[in-house]
Amino acid sequence: MCESENSTGLISVVKSTCKWEITDFYLNETVGQRLESPLFTTDEYQWQFWLYPKGYTQEHKDYMSLYIVARNASSVEMKYSLSILNQKNEKFFTLNFRKELFGPTENKGRHRFIKQELVTDVTNGLLVNNKLTILCEIVPDSTNYVEKHTEDVEPIREPEKKEEKQFVNLNKFEKLLNNQKFSDVKFVVNGGEFHAHKCILAANSEVFAVMFEHDNHEPEPYVIEIKDISCNVFIEMLRFVYTGRVNDMDRIVKNLLAAADKYAIEDLKVFCENNLCNRITTDNAVDYLNLADLYNADNLKTQAINFIISHGKEMIDKPEFKSIAHLHEDVIVQVFRNVFVK
Repeated sequence: MCESENSTGLISVVKSTCKWEITDFYLNETVGQRLESPLFTTDEYQWQFWLYPKGYTQEHKDYMSLYIVARNASSVEMKYSLSILNQKNEKFFTLNFRKELFGPTENKGRHRFIKQELVTDVTNGLLVNNKLTILCEIVPDSTNYVEKHTEDVEPIREPEKKEEKQFVNLNKFEKLLNNQKFSDVKFVVNGGEFHAHKCILAANSEVFAVMFEHDNHEPEPYVIEIKDISCNVFIEMLRFVYTGRVNDMDRIVKNLLAAADKYAIEDLKVFCENNLCNRITTDNAVDYLNLADLYNADNLKTQAINFIISHGKEMIDKPEFKSIAHLHEDVIVQVFRNVFVK
């Protein structure tokens, strides 16, 4: 086994199977911007991956484009497959084995390899702690290998069917969302009223569990007034508790993170953190770091710090960069630790 590492991740090769692990992966590249893997060798032939996280052109902007590039002086005919792995090291999406003639520096692959939304969907487990893993299997044409030839990207599991199975019971719970029938708690939120169920809330929030534990049951629903959360954020917090989903996530994610922290809904906090981690840029990294410090979002804090350090030259002259000095002492210590301790 041989390994090499550079700024675009870690390559490991075992026989004819190559794994590319991209750490600190962010979907903040522009359309047409490319990530290149380190060079790797199989069966005396040299190769490289090219990945366009936001697509090769505007036509493919909703997809990730992935290619394997020949780095050989002469042409070679090979069979190859490309896959993306989940956190369990299982193939989630695969371009099955194809036979191709690679000319010198010629690349093969797919403009529409996988939809970006499938990669960022936390339920698929493809992007964990901002690490993306690509797998390639290459065999010479002379190898006696069963070939599966497909023209398009072929998912190991149909996402729609997977989602239907995963959420079939949760979809039933959505019918209970803000449904007065059988509800035993009512929230009055800035003029709006929302009906819910104590047992569901308590199972997802220690704050609600403690709150309801000392409630003496009465025929009328228990009434809770909330003044520091907007109606649209509160209903989406409830939606997540009931179904594991959120509508219009990007627009409300900061306020939703605050609500999740207030009511100790840990799964929702992780959901919000992952959304923010995938959208860190030089324009918002300091804001996200402040947000992470305010709401005890450790993963977001780590990712924001790593991003700021890796983009230091771009960040240092931004006016908001000075606000880091006003953060809590432990954040400053963590920033310096990440800079100086390697």
